[in-house]
Amino acid sequence: MKKIALISFMSICFWVSAQVVNYKKLNVPQVDIKGQVFNSKGIKIGSLEENGDIKNLDSEKIAYIDAFGTLIEVNTDKRVGKCDINGNIYPIKLVKGGFKGWKLTMPEPGVEICLLRDDKKKLVAATHKHFKQYGGVAIYYLIKKQKK
Repeated sequence: MKKIALISFMSICFWVSAQVVNYKKLNVPQVDIKGQVFNSKGIKIGSLEENGDIKNLDSEKIAYIDAFGTLIEVNTDKRVGKCDINGNIYPIKLVKGGFKGWKLTMPEPGVEICLLRDDKKKLVAATHKHFKQYGGVAIYYLIKKQKK
């Protein structure tokens, strides 16, 4: 009887730890396969083009990502953030208590969504794997702009 209880307990523990994340119900900012950027409530806040141009809701180019992965605002030429080829995001200037960057995790086989986590491993955003390099920095910029 003890063996059956132990096996049942172990199988339940394994089942709980092996559950897959439901990517369609994530409550984080996201970039979909079309390049549309949504906030955590599912409201569209802008879009991302394949060449790295970031547009607002009126389809006006407000920022772009240059060949070195630096996000630059169009109006002010201000450098906002930097991304690498793997989709990780870094701040331009380190500020005490400020943004420390996000790390991108590649999706599991059969999954189309890459997850972005902060330095404390908290899930902060998601992007379609087609936009993995620029998606996170576009989300960061549009969310930051939305808060102003």
